[in-house]
Amino acid sequence: MNRLTTALAALALASGATTASAQGTITSGTAEFEYTFFSTTTGASVDLTASTGGDDHMFGTWWWYRLAGATRETPLPPPTTDTYAGNVATLTWMDLDGTGLNATLVATLTSTGAGLATLTQVLTVTNGNPTGSVAFNAFGYADIEMDGTASGDLGTAGASATELVVTETSVARFTGMGASAFQVGTFSTIRDLLNDAMVTNLDNSGAMFGPGDWTGAFQWMARPIAAGASTSFTMTIALTELAPMDAGVPMDAGTAVDAGAAMDAGEVADAGEATDAGEDVDAGEDVDAGEDVDAGEETDAGAETDAGADADASVPPPDDAGAMMGMDAGVTPSTDGGTTPGSDAGPTDPGGSDGCSCRVQADPRPSPAGPLAAMLAVGALAWRRRRAR
Repeated sequence: MNRLTTALAALALASGATTASAQGTITSGTAEFEYTFFSTTTGASVDLTASTGGDDHMFGTWWWYRLAGATRETPLPPPTTDTYAGNVATLTWMDLDGTGLNATLVATLTSTGAGLATLTQVLTVTNGNPTGSVAFNAFGYADIEMDGTASGDLGTAGASATELVVTETSVARFTGMGASAFQVGTFSTIRDLLNDAMVTNLDNSGAMFGPGDWTGAFQWMARPIAAGASTSFTMTIALTELAPMDAGVPMDAGTAVDAGAAMDAGEVADAGEATDAGEDVDAGEDVDAGEDVDAGEETDAGAETDAGADADASVPPPDDAGAMMGMDAGVTPSTDGGTTPGSDAGPTDPGGSDGCSCRVQADPRPSPAGPLAAMLAVGALAWRRRRAR
């Protein structure tokens, strides 16, 4: 609790309010909920934690009511009895404020893991009058302080009309099941509305809030309770506690996305392993370097087709292999002088000393790039050599 409980208790006593001496704690897993004191004017001060030694995310929660014909709302007084067993607290009132109504509040704490806690409060009111029905307005109030601070809360509407969301780093979802209306305001505006001398009906305002000191309430309007019958009102606070995203927690690049581990170029995409020309495109394996072309020159990373390749002196330059393959950089034109990149040299090319007459046709396909282009060029030279023989 961030506002000093003792200070508030002293103020309540100074104003004539009384407090109940009994307090208690319930637990579930690593979560803990405690009523620290009860007041006749400000309701109950509480603590709510979702993990051992974690932040206290709540300052207060309580219930107010108004009967038909009343001119104001009234907080439930300190309970007649209160018991705490395991994860359940039970508070009771007999003949509530002399109205003939009896009430029971059951608070249940549930945790499904570290940093997760849900507090469910069910208020059941029974009409103990032998005759006559009453119309009962209930108001469920919460003062939520995310991450143990009172000034940084942000509020939004939830997934339904009866859910309010409060965030800072951690997240709380405040729900009034079947409620008629809600209202949100900075501390202590909502509590002051419920404690003033006038009738208050909540107006569905303030859901988009903050940053600031968030408080909110739900209202169930004029619920009829027949003689001897009961009705219940339920509100829940579901807390998800998250660590601050700083100092490497929980988004530490060294662990969550470690370039040295998850994306290590030497392991995942090592050019020396995945695309090693000596393994995947080895000119020394696909074409005999001793017959057609020196693999150390034709597959030189600095040039895709080396015009200075060690071709057999008895074999003339190919029929403009650059034109055939759609790439002409550095390739000597055929001896007829008429072959230019991308053009037809004519029906035959008589330029070869081996008497090979071949038609040179421009290839309209896009140029291959990189190692593939070099491999195709080498293959073309080998094919032409074998054909010439």
